[in-house]
Amino acid sequence: MAAAGPARPATHLPPWLVPAGLAALLVAALVLVVVLASKAAQPDTPPALKEFGAPVGEHPFVAYDVERFAGGALVVSGGVGANKKESAQITPPASVRVEVLELVQPPAYRAGDWITIIGVPNQVKSFAIRAVVLLATPGAPDRDGIARTPAGFAGSEAERDSRERPILGGTVDRTEGSTVTLKTSSGPIAVELGATAPFRRSRPGTMDDIREGDRIAFFLNEGKPDFSAVLVMKGGAK
Repeated sequence: MAAAGPARPATHLPPWLVPAGLAALLVAALVLVVVLASKAAQPDTPPALKEFGAPVGEHPFVAYDVERFAGGALVVSGGVGANKKESAQITPPASVRVEVLELVQPPAYRAGDWITIIGVPNQVKSFAIRAVVLLATPGAPDRDGIARTPAGFAGSEAERDSRERPILGGTVDRTEGSTVTLKTSSGPIAVELGATAPFRRSRPGTMDDIREGDRIAFFLNEGKPDFSAVLVMKGGAK
């Protein structure tokens, strides 16, 4: 008969260990419940989109409404800040370069034309299109990707809403109905151009093109209007 080995000593747990373990489990369960409840209370809708930021203009300007034009002198009103005028007279030099924006009926664009989309920020649709400007002989695009007229205008300077800025610009590559594919600095972009926003084409002009009810714009040089060039938006003051 084999002899029995020595008996193992009995293991005794500290009397506080079991209550402490149960308390830790209870705290963990409560934390889990709070976290789950917090997540369940959060809405399922995605976070709001950031407001669209139109490109920042690098060419400061001021715009006025034409009240009348006679004898080479313009009587204008409007402007902002230090350049705000109330029925003030402006007499540009004879050498002033005049560029006119006149309404045309779409589709008035051809392959090779430059199209600039003018718009304002819109929190719902990113931006709202306000106008379409057509340039037949644009120069090279600036750093903002927008081509300008020979005098340097983008086409939005005479708009009444000061928030309106060039949003997108490119050369017409092809058209399919009202869809125009533009060659842009970011690659080809298809744009649906309906008849809602006005279409304006830029052309060279003279001071004789200016009429009462037009809206004109000058660039600013050290905060003052530079009368060496003027953009005329036909009927823009009405």
